[in-house]
Amino acid sequence: DTAHDGTKTVPLTFPADNYPNVPTLSNFSSLQAVNSAQGLTISWSSFSGADNSSSYFIKVNIETDSGEEVFSSPGIGEGGALTGTSTSIVIPANTLSPGRKYWAELVFARIVATDSSTYSGVTFRAVFAKATEFEIQTTGSPIRPALTFTKGNPAQINLTGDKHVSYVLEATEDLQSWYAISYPQGTYS
Repeated sequence: DTAHDGTKTVPLTFPADNYPNVPTLSNFSSLQAVNSAQGLTISWSSFSGADNSSSYFIKVNIETDSGEEVFSSPGIGEGGALTGTSTSIVIPANTLSPGRKYWAELVFARIVATDSSTYSGVTFRAVFAKATEFEIQTTGSPIRPALTFTKGNPAQINLTGDKHVSYVLEATEDLQSWYAISYPQGTYS
């Protein structure tokens, strides 16, 4: 369903089972003790039969345990996108936080049909894909949140913490009922 043009139907042909091989990590054990202050290389075995054409692509995604995206490799057509012959990616230093567990996914995808003419400005793709999910564990102590109070009119409460953790500040007037305080800005370590 489109916002202004109603329902559009795009016929794409799927051949019989044309799935890629299962993505296999080649450095899983090193992903269980990662120093977050250094760049992290994730390596995998080759995508069988793939080449550098636009028919093949590889995608890497990393999320927190609450589902917040921390890293995603560029998508099809974006600069730096992984091709079908890529066998590793470097996650920049300090992308991950110390003392945390992350969930990651490595996807091998083969595009078997493309249509960019049925609906102007939109490209449709039929894709066969296989994914491998895995954990990444960083070393060190988790960043502990810290509250500071600044007197003034108005007074100010500052929370400093991990960029991958959601914090809720609560207030009370009677020590019985608590309510969340809305805050417009965050400062992260």
